[in-house]
Amino acid sequence: MFVPSSIKNYFLKKHLNKELLNLNIERTHVKWQDAKTVGIVFDATNIETFGAIKAYTNKLKQQNKKVWLLGYINATNANNVLSFPFFSKSDLDWKGIPQNFEVQRFIDKKPDILLNAYFAPVLPLYYVSVLSNAKRRVGVLMKGYEGAADLLLNLENKEMDAFFEEVHRYV
Repeated sequence: MFVPSSIKNYFLKKHLNKELLNLNIERTHVKWQDAKTVGIVFDATNIETFGAIKAYTNKLKQQNKKVWLLGYINATNANNVLSFPFFSKSDLDWKGIPQNFEVQRFIDKKPDILLNAYFAPVLPLYYVSVLSNAKRRVGVLMKGYEGAADLLLNLENKEMDAFFEEVHRYV
């Protein structure tokens, strides 16, 4: 069934608002050096993005941080042999709500810091960011998507490496 994206967006945001009423997540100010766990949600539609994510993940592991990844692929025929947990368009219901075990498992985890490593509005990633049990969420400033993070970075250079540099500067 084809549902126009504006209708999907409306119902997804309505669903999120309802979920937020039932959430009891304690957000706290976690300093980077005190963080033991880091979650990263990212747009994996362009597989080249994963190269930067993977390099950064390796740096975090060298700092003895546990890292959890979740990528979103904006396609219905996603490659099932990727080396990271992901979900795709085929995992969304008619309202655009993710119906995937990996998504729920990621939301249920409680990382010290969640990095919203996406630079354009992607509603399925916004959904994960908003409902995440992370103690602190960091993302890029996007009009209308401010609820996805506790610390919003205003980036001129919308590249992954620049985002990670800003995270280290301000967190």
